[in-house]
Amino acid sequence: TEVVNLESHRTIRKLLESTGKNAQLVANKKQVLGISSTNSVKDNDLVIRFIKFMSWELGNYINGSFRRIFLYEEGDIKPQFTGLLAEEALKRARTQLKITEDHWIDFRELILTAQNLGHGGILVFTDKPQTELDRFKNACFLVEPFGIKASDLASLTSIDGAVLIDSGLNCHAIGVILDGVAGPDLADPSRGSRYNSAMRYYNHRQDDISLLIIVVSEDGM
Repeated sequence: TEVVNLESHRTIRKLLESTGKNAQLVANKKQVLGISSTNSVKDNDLVIRFIKFMSWELGNYINGSFRRIFLYEEGDIKPQFTGLLAEEALKRARTQLKITEDHWIDFRELILTAQNLGHGGILVFTDKPQTELDRFKNACFLVEPFGIKASDLASLTSIDGAVLIDSGLNCHAIGVILDGVAGPDLADPSRGSRYNSAMRYYNHRQDDISLLIIVVSEDGM
C-alpha cells in the first residue's frame, strides 16, 4: 500500500469520501497510512471528525467515549474545558461542594461527558438541593432522587432547563427554570440564553449555597 502525503490535499479529499461511521483514515504527522475500521481506535489516539463544511473537531477516546479537545469552525478555534486548568477548577469545585473520594471519578466523568452532549444543557451542582427544590418546586420537574451517571445526561438534558444535582451526585430535578436578577455587568448577548440565565442565577445564589454550574451550548462549549 502506498502512503499519501498530507500536503496532497485533493487526494486526501477523495480518500475522506470513503470514510464515515465505520471507516477512518489513519495518519501520522506527515502521511496517511491507510484506512481502518473505527472500532480500531485506541484510548488517547488523536481523532479528527469532520462535522460540516469548514467545521471539524479534534479529540480522543477515553474508555470508548469521544472527548473533544477543540472545535474548529469557519476559522475560529474553540478550546474545550480540558487540561490542567480544567483539573484545577474541578478540584476547587470538589472541595467547595464536599464531593467525596468515592464520587470523584463519576463527578469528572459527568463534567467531561457534558461537553459532548450535542444539544447543550445546564448542570447545577449544589450542597443544599432541598433549599433549591423548595424555591423551584413550581418551576421544574421533580424526580425521586437517584444516582446520576454520565450515560443519563443525554436524556435528562433533552428538555429545556437545568438538571439539579447534589454533592452525592443524586439528581433531584430536571427542566429547572433558573431565576436571578438581570444586570448590566452580567449580560453577554454573544453567549446565548443558557449562559446568561446561569450567570444571573449564580450571582443571585452564590452567597447562600455552594454552587457549580456547567453550561454547555449546542457546539459543546
